[in-house]
Amino acid sequence: MLKQIRIFAATALVALSACGEQQPGTAQPATKAANAVDWTATAVLTPEGGVRMGNPEARARLVEFASFTCGACTNFHNQAAGPLKREVATGATSWEYRPFMLNIFDLAAAVLARCDGPSNFFRWADQLYTAHDQWVAPLQKLTQADFAPVARLPQNQQLLAVARLAGLDEFARKRGMPAARFEACMTNQAEIERLTRMQQAAVDSFGVNATPTFLINGRKQDGITSWTALQPRLAAAAR
Repeated sequence: MLKQIRIFAATALVALSACGEQQPGTAQPATKAANAVDWTATAVLTPEGGVRMGNPEARARLVEFASFTCGACTNFHNQAAGPLKREVATGATSWEYRPFMLNIFDLAAAVLARCDGPSNFFRWADQLYTAHDQWVAPLQKLTQADFAPVARLPQNQQLLAVARLAGLDEFARKRGMPAARFEACMTNQAEIERLTRMQQAAVDSFGVNATPTFLINGRKQDGITSWTALQPRLAAAAR
């Protein structure tokens, strides 16, 4: 896990959280109720600020608090994304992702994933998690000296500089995002503040202090970090 990096000025984050180990699971069969609609094609920003894929009136409403640099979150996503999307497609389950940042790089990754709007959020999340080791491993080699020039920049330029340190500019370019779009998103102070408020709300409202953490129908699933453990509870709620 990356050590925590202090975020400059108004972008300060909540303390580091722990990650749990993940195991693969299996999907439940789709129900007949909503076969006419593929709900995976519906993604919106929620009033709480997350991105929700699926039926807003789903019987099982999953909220995931997760980090893009967290290895356990990566394992969960890579194992659960396929089965979850099949469940979402039926209309019985919805999946909302709320970033919970463990460090400054998480903030940059979350901004990138949200840059193209909610309809493309899960595509970017898939890309970030699939390539996790490629872009996260080099961050371990960065030193405080690498951050010294960042601290001297105006506040609205600091996250952009950090994103470039992480190679996220090149990551985004290779996946079709124009440089101007990338820069505009990384300097969007309203979005940065929105994410930090969402993080504080996760702590205040649900006591989130680890990633991944899950809610099902508004109830925190204590001690559940793997798809194997989560899936039966989600299936029960979807009945």
